Order: sequence, then C-alpha cells, then structure tokens
Amino acid sequence: MQIPLQVTIRGMAASPAIVGLLHDKVKSLEHFQRHIMNCRVIVSKPHRHHDRGAEFEVSVEVRARGHLDVVVNGQCDADIQVAVRDAFDAVVRKLTERVNSFPRGAPALGG
Repeated sequence: MQIPLQVTIRGMAASPAIVGLLHDKVKSLEHFQRHIMNCRVIVSKPHRHHDRGAEFEVSVEVRARGHLDVVVNGQCDADIQVAVRDAFDAVVRKLTERVNSFPRGAPALGG
C-alpha cells in the first residue's frame, strides 16, 4: 500500500523533478508504512535574504496511528535536494526514537 502524499509548493513552480524526489523520500518511509496514514510536505522558497541568498525551506508532517505524529519544520538550504534530504532524515530519526521508546510488549511500529 502506498503512503498518501500531499505536496504544497510555494514561491516557485512545481517541477516533476521536485515532486519525484518527494515521492522517493516518502517511499523510504515504507518500513514504517503499516502505521503511517499520510504525509504532507511543504516546499517553499522564501524571499531572498540579502546576506544568505535564496534558500529552500522544507516542512514535513507525518500522521500515524498510535500517537506517532511527527512534524519537522523549516529545514533550510540553498540546495533543494539537501533541504529535502535533511527534512526526511529528521523524520526518520524522530519516528525511530518514538518506536524505540515504546514499552516492551507493545506492538512495534514496523512489524
């Protein structure tokens, strides 16, 4: 079963490459899939900062059963691929922390 993905892109055109990258990153969450109900990603390109230049900002919200909702806000980088990678790395880290914090005997998130 595929994890439902909602993509919002602000301040720039939605390219097939960006959307494809996001779908690939959501696929990487498949080992948590049984409990993930949906994933929402917001990619924005805020106004140019004079001192840093334009940066991409990526936020990810994963809704899951068992109070495992994960929100990662505002991973920024001048390279959109780096911002997406960092955001999804943070999602995996948070999901893993929450799974590992389950008491023994509780159903595992991935199993």
